Parts: sequence; structure tokens; C-alpha cells
Amino acid sequence: MTSPVVTATALEIIYDLPSGTELLASDLQRETSLRLFGSAPLGHTMPFRVLARQLAKLGRLEVLREGPTMYRIP
Repeated sequence: MTSPVVTATALEIIYDLPSGTELLASDLQRETSLRLFGSAPLGHTMPFRVLARQLAKLGRLEVLREGPTMYRIP
């Protein structure tokens, strides 16, 4: 069973997206890579737990987990 809320102690790097925005896990990973590294390597995906560790370096992120690969900004 997955937790309905996924949080990381990290800067909310997707703050510019409006409440209710839905993201695929791959979209979230791409947006994170763009902000963390300035690029998103093609075909690059990382497990959410790895992504959360990367986000922890920046500040705070909170998203609702809607399904196995779907997240929504509360």
C-alpha cells in the first residue's frame, strides 16, 4: 500500500505550477532534473526515493500520489 502523500524536506522546486496540476512520475523527474542539473537526459528516470533525496538538498516538496506513476500538487 502506498502513502497518499509523498513529501521530501526540500525547496518546493515546482512552486510555479498551479494547485491541482497533475504530473506523471516521469514529468516530475524531468522537471526536477531541469532545476537541479539544468538538463534532463533523454530516457533518464530515477526512483522516487532517489528523487526525494535530491530534493532534500533544495528545500521542500509536497505532492499527492494519485497512482503508481501519477502525482498531483495539492
